[in-house]
Amino acid sequence: MKTSFCPVRFAALPLALAAAFSSPSFAQIVQPPASPGGPVLAETVVTASRIAVPITDVLADVSVVTREVLDTAGPGSLRDVLAQLPGVQITSSGGLRSTTGVFLRGASASQAIVLIDGIRVGSATSGGASYENMPLDRIERIEVLRGAASALYGPDAVGGVIQIFTRAPTEKIALNATFGAGSDGAMNTAASVRGSAGPIGYSLGVSREAAAGFSSRNNPLSGDFNPDDDAFKSTSVDAKLTAQVHKSHFLTLSLLQSKTDLQFDGRPFPNPGAISGLRWDASNDLRLKNVAFTWEAQWLDVWKST
Repeated sequence: MKTSFCPVRFAALPLALAAAFSSPSFAQIVQPPASPGGPVLAETVVTASRIAVPITDVLADVSVVTREVLDTAGPGSLRDVLAQLPGVQITSSGGLRSTTGVFLRGASASQAIVLIDGIRVGSATSGGASYENMPLDRIERIEVLRGAASALYGPDAVGGVIQIFTRAPTEKIALNATFGAGSDGAMNTAASVRGSAGPIGYSLGVSREAAAGFSSRNNPLSGDFNPDDDAFKSTSVDAKLTAQVHKSHFLTLSLLQSKTDLQFDGRPFPNPGAISGLRWDASNDLRLKNVAFTWEAQWLDVWKST
């Protein structure tokens, strides 16, 4: 047996290592391209390391969805937004606001935590968050961290972390009102006001969604045949108040409250061939109330606390 060594193969190793460590390529930001001639600023993410870091310096697998994308893409729900991201699998029991499960990198729904303005939300019974009860109109930004994050967020973050930021105040007063209608009796109305007065910033919004829905179980030969339409109605209110008490000290108080009543196809008894005319009208009454207060302080150039 004759063995030969080629020096070119040895040179490929340091080149591969240099390419691997020169710049991270896992972070992904979903946003419209910058305007020609405008300044290009590095996007920052918080979820990957719990501090603001430029996305170009993040080694973790992160996706960011900005408000501009939510306005231009026109998805109907948070479920539709998350379904467009890589490494995210979605299960749903029916229509727009039906019960939804989110799986990050194949982990179970209870192995991914959800944060709203830094505060964890979730169900005490199922272990997962109620994505169907989160109003898309009141979301400013979404960060999705895929992969194990237990070192930062505890044992429940095996699959990753989904962090949602609600609408923030603006420098100038901004009034907004929207109305939409679609198939299956879908209607959506929303109104908001945002602005600032000196060191005080404010944001207040309300949204209302409703739909007659449709049935997701239409096979007459199925034992759980239930052809009734599954409607829903949802009302959400959010408010945020910010104050700059010092040049290096900022206070933020945020509130998000949402209530959703949704119907789904139940299975009370076998009914093959629709022999019986009885129908099962199962429903969920979901409520979300999230209150967060933060104090962000820059004590020294290298010491910042939140």
